[in-house]
Amino acid sequence: MEDLELAQALYEAERRLPGSLRRIIAETGLGRRKAYYLVAIWKRFAELGVPFIDLAAVGWTKLAIIAREAQPGQERAALDMARETTARDLPRALRKGKAEEIPRHSVLLRLSPTQYQVFAQALACFGAQSPRRGRGLVGKERALIKALGAIPLERRRADLAPAE
Repeated sequence: MEDLELAQALYEAERRLPGSLRRIIAETGLGRRKAYYLVAIWKRFAELGVPFIDLAAVGWTKLAIIAREAQPGQERAALDMARETTARDLPRALRKGKAEEIPRHSVLLRLSPTQYQVFAQALACFGAQSPRRGRGLVGKERALIKALGAIPLERRRADLAPAE
């Protein structure tokens, strides 16, 4: 709810006094990207009369995606779709007009700091990168599959063969 109130305030400030958004960002320390997303959200949803509670249920991240991707007049359907779709899959679902079931599997690794360093270095060799902000790795899934694909097929088959 707070993000939506902030979105409304930022939108109104920029509408009444163009250029004020830059000053607000500089003086408050609010992230520039988030500020512009919030303004885009309010610009898109302000006139639709969608209750705050419905918008808050979706969250500002998905609202930003809807503001950017949804066809005009399809905002309410996009909100319904957003409730059932992850933020990652939402842009594709909006372009296709329906939520797409993509089966996903998660793998949890409990690594020591040394093991994680080896793991991160190995994935970096296959394209994973450190994010611009935050921790962890970006592109780790693709890098891991590339790394596993680099193991010769005969060796993978031998490792999978049942022991006699």
